[in-house]
Amino acid sequence: MSISKRGFYISLCIHLLILSLFWLTFKKLKTMPHGNTEEKLTLNLQQFESSTSTENEESAVQTKSEETSSKPLEEEAKSEVEEKNLPKLAKESDSKPIDKPLPKPVKEPKVESLEEATKKLFEKIAKTQETSKKPNIESLEAATKALFEKIAKQKKMEIVKEKKEKASRLAQKKLEAQKRKEALAKAQEEAKKEAKKEKIRLAKEKQRLKEEALAKAQEEAKRKEEEQKEQARLEKEKLEEQRLKEALAKAQEEAKIEEEKEKIRLAKEKQRLKEEEQKEQARLEKEKLEAQKNRMAKEKLEEQRRKIQKKKRQARLAKAKQRKLEIKRQRDALVKARRKAQERARRKKVQEARKYQKLEERKKRTRRKNALARSLMQASTQRSSHRASNTSMHMIERFYGSEFNSFTGTQKKFIEDNLNAIYRITQRRLTRNGYPSVAVRTHQQGTQIVTFYLHPNGDISRLRLKRPLGYASLDKNTLRVIRIAYKSYPHPKTKTKITFYVEYSLR
Repeated sequence: MSISKRGFYISLCIHLLILSLFWLTFKKLKTMPHGNTEEKLTLNLQQFESSTSTENEESAVQTKSEETSSKPLEEEAKSEVEEKNLPKLAKESDSKPIDKPLPKPVKEPKVESLEEATKKLFEKIAKTQETSKKPNIESLEAATKALFEKIAKQKKMEIVKEKKEKASRLAQKKLEAQKRKEALAKAQEEAKKEAKKEKIRLAKEKQRLKEEALAKAQEEAKRKEEEQKEQARLEKEKLEEQRLKEALAKAQEEAKIEEEKEKIRLAKEKQRLKEEEQKEQARLEKEKLEAQKNRMAKEKLEEQRRKIQKKKRQARLAKAKQRKLEIKRQRDALVKARRKAQERARRKKVQEARKYQKLEERKKRTRRKNALARSLMQASTQRSSHRASNTSMHMIERFYGSEFNSFTGTQKKFIEDNLNAIYRITQRRLTRNGYPSVAVRTHQQGTQIVTFYLHPNGDISRLRLKRPLGYASLDKNTLRVIRIAYKSYPHPKTKTKITFYVEYSLR
């Protein structure tokens, strides 16, 4: 609160106290009993008739009594006004900060009440009345009455004037306070509106910033996603290209490996054929040597036998000449010679028999191996077409075995219907090509088992001899003939394994 406002409030309180004192004195005078007024009037009349000295004393006493009586009245009015103004001041002090501290209340001395003061005054007047004379009471009474009426009128006028001034001041203060309140309320409303507008603006700004940030984040996310997709696509293309390159390189490597394997296989095949030819030549040479040895042994045995027979004849002639002389000796010598010859012959026969037995056993083994093929070959060439399926079934049982059950229905049907035809086509081609001259010279013969895969387009793959003869010329001839004859074979619907036998015979 400022100093000007504080001075204004202090002056207002003083004026209110003065007015309240005047009002209280007037009210108490009205409410006093009638008898007392008469006594007072008489006392006043007596006082007016008294001497000038007494009048002076009375006036002094009255002034003193008024001062003493006015002091407690003023104090009471001040206290009432302060009590009334305390909540207002508290509100104003709450609403506005206090610049300076309020003055401390001063302890006032205790003053006698109005009744006691008036009593003392009337006692003094009574004392003076006893001493004074009583002239013309009525005139004094009228004068006092007129005086009191004037005083009352003046007081009324002052009170009315003060009331009007007070009312005007209060109205002005109310108007000012109302204006201040309205201005304050208006300022508060404007401040609130401004604050609301600022809040709304800030909220809109925040929302706009959020939306911009969200839009930027979405754009950034979309851009990153597109970049990731593009990168993934490029990586995928790179991987695909790398995979194709690797597949191409792998295919090239596999082709190279296959070529190398084929070369190695062909080289091995050539080496094997050479070795087989060498073995065949060595075997033929061995057979020739054995045949020569056998022939030489037979010739030696023949010569020995002839020599023995000659010796026997000579011995018989000598014995005949000396029969008479040396019958016993000749008989003994003959027996011994016969026994020795028999023993030698037996030994030679045993050796020959053993050699012959070995040869026979070897021939029997080869015949036993080729017996089935010969019988099937003879049967296939001699039997009619009515029994061709039985031959096929017989070959299937012998050459396929349990493997035949793992084939599909179409493969089984093709093998059952066409295996005999494939065999006959191959045999016809063999007869057309003729017997190899080397095999004829060396008396090579026997039965082979051939296997390969026949494809729907008529090609063959994985051609090999399941059971070769051991003669390189015949084995090579068989493979060469099949590579020519396969063009005449019937075509299957699916890839099918073909297995049959090929027979070579010099009969």
